[in-house]
Amino acid sequence: MKKTLTIIASLALVAAISIGGTLAFLSAQTGEVTNTFTFGNMSLTLTETYEQNSKIYPGAVIDKTPVVSVGAKSEPCYVYAKINNGFGTYAALNINSDWSLVEGTSNIYRYKEVVDNSASTEALPLTALFTTVTIDGASVTSANIETVAQSTIVIDAFAYQANGTAETSTAAQALADQAAIGHWNTAA
Repeated sequence: MKKTLTIIASLALVAAISIGGTLAFLSAQTGEVTNTFTFGNMSLTLTETYEQNSKIYPGAVIDKTPVVSVGAKSEPCYVYAKINNGFGTYAALNINSDWSLVEGTSNIYRYKEVVDNSASTEALPLTALFTTVTIDGASVTSANIETVAQSTIVIDAFAYQANGTAETSTAAQALADQAAIGHWNTAA
């Protein structure tokens, strides 16, 4: 009887180990996985070299150099500038060829290429929008010189991410945003 009891106990132990081993063999667990997402970064500055209160007269050429800089670690972006030339036909700006007029506008320009400054720790200055303002020698007279002298040139700079967008859609967005929001980065 003792032998039978020992055999039954041994069989029960074997069965328990078998069931426990099977359960352990059929179960598994993974570690936790956390997904992290971040927004990109874009920043611009607009600076200029200009002598305030420059004297104007018919035919005057005034040095004025507005420069847009794309900030350090900025994502690839399309860069735009809106130029409100308050002089109208009384003064011409020599727009740099690296900036092209956005189709359908008279004063919004786009930089020639996507600017990627994401790997840099320093701001990246782009080519100046223009370097001189030339006062028209024929249309500026003593009768209107006072009005012309009160004119201003206001420049806004703005950027749109290039990743996931096409230049044509950013140009359309540039038009819509400038109509709605006013100035982003401004120099006068």
